[in-house]
Amino acid sequence: MLDVTELYFVFTYLLFRPFLTDEIDKKVKKIFLIGSASLLIPFILISLSRFALSDTGTGGSIVSYMGQGFVVGPLFFGLDSMPISYGSAFPLYWEIIGQRPPDGQGMLQIGEWKSWQFGTFVTSLSRSLGVGGMLVLSIFCFLCFAIVFGRKRENISFHSLFIYNLFFQVYSQGVFYFCQYTRGGNLFIVICFLLFFLFSMLEKQGNNVYLYKRHQYN
Repeated sequence: MLDVTELYFVFTYLLFRPFLTDEIDKKVKKIFLIGSASLLIPFILISLSRFALSDTGTGGSIVSYMGQGFVVGPLFFGLDSMPISYGSAFPLYWEIIGQRPPDGQGMLQIGEWKSWQFGTFVTSLSRSLGVGGMLVLSIFCFLCFAIVFGRKRENISFHSLFIYNLFFQVYSQGVFYFCQYTRGGNLFIVICFLLFFLFSMLEKQGNNVYLYKRHQYN
């Protein structure tokens, strides 16, 4: 089972794989397999210590954790009155405008839906922004990613890596919930965009850094 760190590694590997030599590609795969096997031991020990005494046991609890998003998400969108916190996932915004961020609403239970269960980052952002706000954010993210990576190319510019890193960091860590909901997480998002625009401007001035696919230098 891949944890979020390994999943993010896979996303990053898939981006860079066409640009790696065959020798480096084999080394990366070997290191990943050895590292994943080594992580199984602490993962099993931590899982046993955390879930061994639960009613469903270790295996059942892990399955429950991994499957909660498939249940909690649809239940959330099926509520007659969705609990919306109006921006609690973005405390940095409220700090900038000098206001106190909205209450995250804490622990809520409406029918079979429980706010303390995992619903993926989609549910987290919907609770924060509402369905309309979530749709606007989704369209913005789609256009941003499509502009940067929407066409086939033989090379990739350095500034594009910040957008790829940002999106797949959110996706890979968002298996359970939106992990960038803190001030530090908000700053990470802002810094990625700032670095994207900064290096984009530098490259326009002739300071270009490109990665080329392996067949161009093999």
